[in-house]
Amino acid sequence: MSAAFVVEAVDAIMSAALANLDGLEVVELLSPARSAFGIAFDLTDQFKSTPRTGVQSQARARLEGYVSTPVKEGQPKSPAGDSLPRLLSEGRAAKLHIENEAKRQAAECARAKEVERARSLSDWLKGKVSHALEKRKDLLAEVSQKAKMHAEAVEGTLRRVQEAEEHRTRRPSRAS
Repeated sequence: MSAAFVVEAVDAIMSAALANLDGLEVVELLSPARSAFGIAFDLTDQFKSTPRTGVQSQARARLEGYVSTPVKEGQPKSPAGDSLPRLLSEGRAAKLHIENEAKRQAAECARAKEVERARSLSDWLKGKVSHALEKRKDLLAEVSQKAKMHAEAVEGTLRRVQEAEEHRTRRPSRAS
């Protein structure tokens, strides 16, 4: 399909749709605003303001009613500082406190085990590092000793070569 054919088909569909809307009232939803950068559309003022500002939905009124409802007479208030709902019985509250304490102790135990494990791993790692440093020091001492022996051997060979060279250079001068 060519682009021209598609454009013609879209134009035909749009004109047919607009012909069906002749008798309907037109509501302007967007207002075009021109600027140097092009055309931008903005919602019309009709949709920006809420015409039903004083109206509350039934659900909203019910929810706000829960917040503002005073405490009913005859119902005891919860004890001061008690965060548990008053619907819980004393036994249930005590059971929950015991469960919470057990969870807190289990968490402390797990934290202590993790700290001990971390300390143990740290000590093990420090031991490995110190062992590696000792091995490195021993290896460097061995390499240094070998290098010293090699340097002495090279110096000895160099001295012998120089002595032999001097000895050769002295011999021809005696013959003359």
